Formats: sequence, structure tokens, C-alpha cells
Amino acid sequence: MPGLVRGWLVDPGLVARDFTAAAPGEKMVGDITYIPTWEVWVFLATVIDCYTKAVIGWAMDDHYRTPLISAAIPMAARNHNLKPMPAASTTSTARSPSVSSRAS
Repeated sequence: MPGLVRGWLVDPGLVARDFTAAAPGEKMVGDITYIPTWEVWVFLATVIDCYTKAVIGWAMDDHYRTPLISAAIPMAARNHNLKPMPAASTTSTARSPSVSSRAS
């Protein structure tokens, strides 16, 4: 069900598993993974450009909550020329949510 989360439109299925783009900054997706360390689990959220397949934003923390994802998205927007899109989406795979493009 679509809804707004911190200015991002959440709509599962918006990307429809099409991870291609015609130009850099046109479509972004994200992933979250965890990294075991000797002391704690560290969670890594990434924003990936579908055209270049490069990680363009990331954030790490000791939790898997919205602020982790919210920190990765602005890094991507600050450091790269992202094209405006009408909507964004968070979709879920078996292991983690994904994020795509900023809402207008």
C-alpha cells in the first residue's frame, strides 16, 4: 500500500524488478545487508544507480531501522546528479527492503 515516509513515496512494485535505466541518475534501488564483527552486527544500507550499477550512497549503523535508510538516500542525492522522478518505492525481497527514486 503506497504511503509517504520522510518525503519518499513507498510503493511496493514500482520498479517491477526492472533494474535497468537509460541514463545515470535515472533510477536508483537500494539494499541492506549485515556485517558480523567481533562485537556487534553492523548494518549497511546502499543506494545503487541502475545504469552504472555503482553504489552512490551508503550508511552504516548498529540497527536496521528507518534512519539507516534515510541516511543513505541524501548521500546519493548530494554526491550525484539524480534525475527527478514522479515517485519512489521501497520493495522487499526475501532478505531486505529496496529503495528507488525520490518523490516529487
